Amino acid sequence: MTLWVDVTTSLNWNRPAVGVVRVELEIISRLINEKSNARYFYFNTELKRCFELNEENVRSILDRIVMWDENKKSEIHETNETNETNETNEISDTGKKFFINFRKNEARHYFYHTLRNFYFLSLSFVHLDYHSKIRKSVSNKFNLVKMKLKKSLGYLRKGDDANAKEDAQCLSPQYNDALIFKINDKILSLGAIWNYPEINVIFLELKYKFNVKIYSISFDLIPISHGHLCLSNVSDCFKKLYHDICWYSEHVFCISKQTELDLIDFQDVSGVPPVNKSVITLGCDLYSGLDEDIDINDVILSLGSYVLFVSTIEARKNHHLLYQVVCNWLENGITDFPTMVFVGMKGWGVDDLINNIEADARIRGKIIILNHISDVGLSSIYKNSLFTVYPSYYEGWGLPITESLGYGKFCISSNTSSMPEAGFGFSELISPYDIQKWSDRILFYYQNQNELKIKEEKIKQEFLIPTWEKTVKSIMTVVNE
Repeated sequence: MTLWVDVTTSLNWNRPAVGVVRVELEIISRLINEKSNARYFYFNTELKRCFELNEENVRSILDRIVMWDENKKSEIHETNETNETNETNEISDTGKKFFINFRKNEARHYFYHTLRNFYFLSLSFVHLDYHSKIRKSVSNKFNLVKMKLKKSLGYLRKGDDANAKEDAQCLSPQYNDALIFKINDKILSLGAIWNYPEINVIFLELKYKFNVKIYSISFDLIPISHGHLCLSNVSDCFKKLYHDICWYSEHVFCISKQTELDLIDFQDVSGVPPVNKSVITLGCDLYSGLDEDIDINDVILSLGSYVLFVSTIEARKNHHLLYQVVCNWLENGITDFPTMVFVGMKGWGVDDLINNIEADARIRGKIIILNHISDVGLSSIYKNSLFTVYPSYYEGWGLPITESLGYGKFCISSNTSSMPEAGFGFSELISPYDIQKWSDRILFYYQNQNELKIKEEKIKQEFLIPTWEKTVKSIMTVVNE
C-alpha cells in the first residue's frame, strides 16, 4: 500500500502562497520533512492522467512558492531520471530530460490506444468464417497484452488479478509511469480540486474498482451555501464537485466546525451518502527566517501608521466596506486616521472598487494595495502594523485572523461563519454589514493605542499558536487507521 499526495495545485501556482495553496504547501512540506514515505503526483489536465513527481521536484515547487520570484519557473523531471542540472544553460539538462520523457510517455499512451483502435477496425473487415482461426489467435494475443498492460499500470479489476499474475511479471517496466496507482493504495487530496475536476472521474473509478482510499479536504462550501458571494457559474460546479467527493471519499477533513456543518447541510439536501468527516485546525507557523526584504522595508516606512487587511481582493472579502469607512471619515471632517493597507492579489468582482480607489483623489495615499509579496515581506508588514482587520462576509476558516494573532497583533473580524473560530476568542467581532461600527472601532483603537497594548499583551500571554505539525498529525492519524 502506498500513500499518494496530490501536488497539482502547488505545481500550477506562480504567486506567493495564499489560502488553499498555503495549506497544501505547509502540509506537504512537513510530510517530506518527517520522512513519511509518501509519494507525490500531479494531474495533467490535457492528458487526463496522473504522473509521479519525485521528492526533489516537490521540494523545488515548494521552495519556489515560499521564496517567490515571478521570473522563476518550476523544473520537473521523471522520478527515474538523474538530478543533474547545468545552471549555465538557458534550458537545464533536467528540463530537457523531463520534456523528452514526458513526450515519450504521451507517445506510448496514444500509441496503445491507436493500436487498439486499428486492431478492432481491421477485424470489422475480416470475414468471420475464413479467418476465424487467425482472428481468435490475434484476439487472444491482444487480450494477453492488454491484461499485462492493465496489471502493470495498476488498472486491473479485482477479478482479473488472479488470472494475470504470471503474465504481468513479464511486462517491461517502461510502462510503469503510465498509471501509477495500485490496488489498495491511498490518496491524500489537499488542493483546489475544483480547478481540475476531471480527476474526480479517476478518483471514483479508483475507489469502486480498485479499492483505493481517497482522503479529501473541505475548505468551504460557500459557492453552494452562499452562491451570491461567488461567480455565477461556480455554484453548479461545486455541487457536482461535492457530490463526487461524498461518493468517493473515505474521509473528509473539514477546516472548521462551520465547514463541517455546511457539509452536513449539503448531504441532507442533496441525498449523497454519509461520509466520515472530522474537523482539523489549520496551523499558523510564522516565517522565522533571518532574511530581510529591503524593498518592503522602504514601503513600510512610507506608510506611517497603518491597519492591515491580508486577503485576495474579491467581492466576498468585503474590501468595499473599508473604502466606505475611509470615505465616511473624510465626509465627517476626520483627517487623522490610519492608512488602510490591502495585501493580496486581485480577484473577481472588484473592478469598480479598484477604479474608485485609483480615481478618488480624496483617499489618495490612504488606501494602499500591495500584491506579489513574499513570506519575508509579509512577515515585516504584519509586525509593523497597528492591528489587522478581516471584514469578510463568509469564510471556511480565516487564516489571516490566526496569523495576525501569531504575530501578536489584535484583529477586528466579522462575526459570521468560521471567523470567530479563527480568532480563538482574542479578536473583536463585528457584523460585515455594519459600516458605522467598523468605522468607530477602527478609529477607537487608532486613537487609544494603550487599549491596543492591553490586547496585545493578552494575546502574547495566552494565545497558543496552532502548528502545522499538529495539523499533519491529525490528518495522518486518520489516514493510518
